Amino acid sequence: TLAGLIVLGLITSVQLTSIEHLGEVRQDIADVEKGVLTLRRHEKDFLTRLDPVYLDKHASTTLALTESLAKLKSDMRIQDMNTSGVDNLQQSIDGYVASFNTLATLRSDAGLTPNIGLYGSLRDAVHQVEESLKAGGDYELLYQMLMLRRHEKDFMLRLDAKYVDRFTQRIDDTIPMLRERGFHTSVPLMEKYRKDFLSLADKLKEIGLSADSGVSGEMRQSIRDSEASLETTATAAQSEASRLLSTTYQALFITFALIVAVIFAITKLISNGICKPVISITERIQHISKDLDLSQTVTHGSTDELGQMSTSLNHLI
Repeated sequence: TLAGLIVLGLITSVQLTSIEHLGEVRQDIADVEKGVLTLRRHEKDFLTRLDPVYLDKHASTTLALTESLAKLKSDMRIQDMNTSGVDNLQQSIDGYVASFNTLATLRSDAGLTPNIGLYGSLRDAVHQVEESLKAGGDYELLYQMLMLRRHEKDFMLRLDAKYVDRFTQRIDDTIPMLRERGFHTSVPLMEKYRKDFLSLADKLKEIGLSADSGVSGEMRQSIRDSEASLETTATAAQSEASRLLSTTYQALFITFALIVAVIFAITKLISNGICKPVISITERIQHISKDLDLSQTVTHGSTDELGQMSTSLNHLI
């Protein structure tokens, strides 16, 4: 009985340890999910506010997420679980982070505020040209500049490449007019304006004029891949948990049933060893009492207490 209880305790301890490790796997998955969501939040905050502080937050969250993935993989190996899903997840997140860093660099080059980067440079150039034209009183050229600024802002707001073509066509017509009307100092500024705007447009095109194009599209695809890998890993962990619990309950039930069977068998043997001699002695005493035949003896040749009692009774008769 004691041995059976020890075996039951050992099996229970092993299974509970496995369940504990599986609980750590679940917690690791939750940490990874939280890390991915935090990365997306910092990404959207950066793209919305164009504040470099979110780049630092994104980088620190990436490091924490990498540590969470390493812990998840380690805990899954302890449970002999397939870690290919974690490897795919790590690869997808690495691709996402690389795309985001590229996007952040392009956006920084373009200008995080109207006064820095390519956007700040082209604004400075065009403002100088506008001031020169105002001083010269050439309203026709001012109109041309107004239309150029309109195409520029339409492109920045709508991210439609057709406005780049319109800008290019109009500035190609405007620069010769500046030369013809004597605004020679404004020509280099206009050339700079055109160069900076086209460079800005190229960077925004590389980032992606739509959610599914350029670096933005690559980043979104990486996120979709990571979400799929994370879901696969979570499903595998859940299946493993269900299997482990089922195995634990089966092992405990079988062990408990075996212990009960052994206890019953031992109890039966002990009962037979005690009850049968007692019944035999009782029946012989009843016969002696009924027949008053003192020549009868009790035959129980064991050396235990019942045997001693039988011997004593025979001596008494």
